[in-house]
Amino acid sequence: NMVVSLLFAISFLLLLNLIFLQFRLLKIGKIMNISKSLSPKAVNDRIEEIKTDTKEDVEETRKKLFREQIVSRRKSVLLDTIPAGIVSVGSNNEITYVNEKIKVWFGFSDDIVGKNVEELSLKLGVESFEEGKLVIEGDFLWVTVHEELNEKFIVIRNITEQENMARKLLDSERLVSIGEMASRITHE
Repeated sequence: NMVVSLLFAISFLLLLNLIFLQFRLLKIGKIMNISKSLSPKAVNDRIEEIKTDTKEDVEETRKKLFREQIVSRRKSVLLDTIPAGIVSVGSNNEITYVNEKIKVWFGFSDDIVGKNVEELSLKLGVESFEEGKLVIEGDFLWVTVHEELNEKFIVIRNITEQENMARKLLDSERLVSIGEMASRITHE
């Protein structure tokens, strides 16, 4: 009587185990006709198939992640070497990326990423980043804003040198016209 009860309990536990295993296999989405034959061998064979598939999936995912990391590093190096500051802002106005130029020009660190873009504009003393010319601490900056796929890219170029050259050229033209006027007056 005790043996029969024990065998019944073991059979019941095995059946529960098989049902649980079938449920897990269904949940993973990799069960194939296992419901027709619930023999332990069929279940074990299917488990081995899933283990192999999972190992291959994990390896493929690892390779994709590695490739994405390489591409991401290359993009970061490229964005850090261009002569413009770049700020990427997500749809929630949170800064998602700043390149090295922004950090160097304005003295920011990596902790600016994740903060609201308004904090950045306040630190720079501007109301917001709009297209056009800005003057910050004597430097002339040109801001361009691009929006694409719920992300905003703020590109800042330092145009101080061009502005200074334009001023010098304007001053030279004024001096030339003053010289011409003086020449005409003395000639008359």
